[in-house]
Amino acid sequence: MSPLDKVKAIVAHIKATNLEVISDPGLSSVEILNAFKAIKLLPPSEIIELYQWHNGIGELDCYLNFMNLRDAIMWYLRFKSCYAENDNYYCGWNRDWFPLLNMNNDILLCLNFKTLSIARIIQTEDLCETVAWHYIQYLDALLYMFDNKLFEFDDFGDNFGCIEFDRQEWNKMLHLHQIKSPW
Repeated sequence: MSPLDKVKAIVAHIKATNLEVISDPGLSSVEILNAFKAIKLLPPSEIIELYQWHNGIGELDCYLNFMNLRDAIMWYLRFKSCYAENDNYYCGWNRDWFPLLNMNNDILLCLNFKTLSIARIIQTEDLCETVAWHYIQYLDALLYMFDNKLFEFDDFGDNFGCIEFDRQEWNKMLHLHQIKSPW
């Protein structure tokens, strides 16, 4: 299964339980490449395919969004600007990290365009760290959880609108795939 097919399967699971998901239509490869050219960043082919499929997906759960390209670039430029002003800002942010997932504007998951690892930035704690050495590890862990129905969508409780994984099984997946919990 290709990486994009894995993402599609994960999103299909989410859409089956969360009716609030908002998918934006994809962009052309020319639009995507021009946007990255403007910020002097060369995206991997997986990112081009992802943004061709959808230019962002909102409300994956009540806090989590796959950012559209404009918003992701805005965050990237913000981090780049802060890093240029102060080398210690954002605790070692890497210029190859491109933000893709945004959780409540506090936590962002970024793809390292050179190594294809996943990093998280927790703004409230000034924390930047790698959480998966390759994005496929993270996709495989997520796909396992969704394929095996090891999650619940809270549509009435204390965590209204949130996807909650079975904690014990998620911890097994984190260990198996050598991932730190991104959230």
